[in-house]
Amino acid sequence: MSKIHTISKVLLIFVVWSCGMSSAAAQKFSFEEKKIALKDGDTRSAIQVILEPEIDRVRDAFDEFMDDYHDVHMNTGNLFGKHRIIEAEEVTIDAISPNKMNFSARIIENGAQTELSVFGSFGLDLQITEQEYPVAFANMKNLTMQFVNHFIPNYFSTEVNNQKEEIADFRDDIDDLNKDIAKNHRKIEELKEENTEMEQEKALLMKKLEEAENDLDAIKQSRVKTREAITRSRKIG
Repeated sequence: MSKIHTISKVLLIFVVWSCGMSSAAAQKFSFEEKKIALKDGDTRSAIQVILEPEIDRVRDAFDEFMDDYHDVHMNTGNLFGKHRIIEAEEVTIDAISPNKMNFSARIIENGAQTELSVFGSFGLDLQITEQEYPVAFANMKNLTMQFVNHFIPNYFSTEVNNQKEEIADFRDDIDDLNKDIAKNHRKIEELKEENTEMEQEKALLMKKLEEAENDLDAIKQSRVKTREAITRSRKIG
């Protein structure tokens, strides 16, 4: 099977996979060959991918992909300042070519998306282009698509798991609040019962108070009458 046929098969698999994604998790995706301008004014033939995930996640994932699958560690380059270019110099990437090469990836923000541009060279003036090195360029395109096929499902899997964890946390918090609310309702019912008992006790005490006050009035009246009777007795005597 030719390498170009392999690339076409990988692209077809990715397109089918992308179309099968739900609309809620649909990845805004763009893949094309493009000339990019570097800081020194030179241009490079690159494979460019526009991705939805943020720049740090794309950069870290590409670095990890190259390390894990191609035994190549990407270092931070200086063409676009800190964290804009990652590159590996004088390395052999069998998936691209058996020859030593310089391999680079420019990862920058593109509006709310992330732009990944992959390019390489066999030397200062030996840029890997589709015209000069069609097989190596096709292999580089294939490697880029392999990264996308690896990264995007993992990215969404992580996002789904994080969302599930957040939902589970919300549900746990709601359950805790429901338990607290039920506990408070029970306390309220207990307090209502306690208040009812105290109201009854209060009513009984109010009745006793009224009786005591009536008794007091009766005692006072009896005292007055007794004094008046004693006074009259003295006058008669």
